[in-house]
Amino acid sequence: MDLTNTPIDHDASAQSAADNDAARVDAELQAEAERTEQRKAERKAYKEKRRFNAATFLPSASHPYTERAVPLNSSYAQKLFLGLFPRAQLTVYGIQVMLPIIGRDDNNDAVESILLKMLETQLTAIKNETARIHQLLRDNSTEVNLKYTDAKTFTTKIYVPTANRMLSILEHYDRLNEAADAAWHAGLLTSTQRKTVSSSWRRAIAKLVREMHSIYMRSKAAARRDGERRKNEENERRRARATRVRRPAVAAASAETVVEASAVESEDTPVGDVLGPLSQAA
Repeated sequence: MDLTNTPIDHDASAQSAADNDAARVDAELQAEAERTEQRKAERKAYKEKRRFNAATFLPSASHPYTERAVPLNSSYAQKLFLGLFPRAQLTVYGIQVMLPIIGRDDNNDAVESILLKMLETQLTAIKNETARIHQLLRDNSTEVNLKYTDAKTFTTKIYVPTANRMLSILEHYDRLNEAADAAWHAGLLTSTQRKTVSSSWRRAIAKLVREMHSIYMRSKAAARRDGERRKNEENERRRARATRVRRPAVAAASAETVVEASAVESEDTPVGDVLGPLSQAA
């Protein structure tokens, strides 16, 4: 069969080439989209791996600890314990363990004193509020035997002693909620008042933890700046001492060079040049 005179459909060939190009571009775009999604997944997994979880925090070195059982009846106190105590203990650990490593003792003592005062002030305020509600119950000769449907006891590790004060705040917050619940059951508090007692003190404790963390971060930054300043000052002192040591050595070397140069000049001076003036004088 003679194909030499068979007409060629250029439009079909061009369309086929265009379709192939489009399919290739689609495949490349699909592959690039898959690679992008894979990179996103890898970055997300890396961030999750690096993300610090205060609830599972463990000191990197062998560190002493004690265990403490924390019974909490109200759901408000239970949620606050799970949500805030790990971060609070981590903050206290940073102040009492990490700052002494990088900071000065007098500054560290001042920061720790501020921390203890904040915790004590909060604990006293919660105790006073609880006592006020108990007084309300006594004034109305009311006694309510409360039970809770899902009371829990948490066992936690204590890495620094000041963390016990934070636990005391949470335990007294739980007792405050118990007092508010008793007054509510006795008809002495409305539902709104009961909720206000729990939520307002929950916010106060959360604010305390944020302020503690802020103090720690500022103190750590200040300690690092102070460390860099002292390091620079020490380097300057070392350079100054090195300069003082080099100066006498340079002076001695200069003196030796002058002596050697004089000796060389005397050796190079011709005898006739020395005797010439003497012979002319004679």
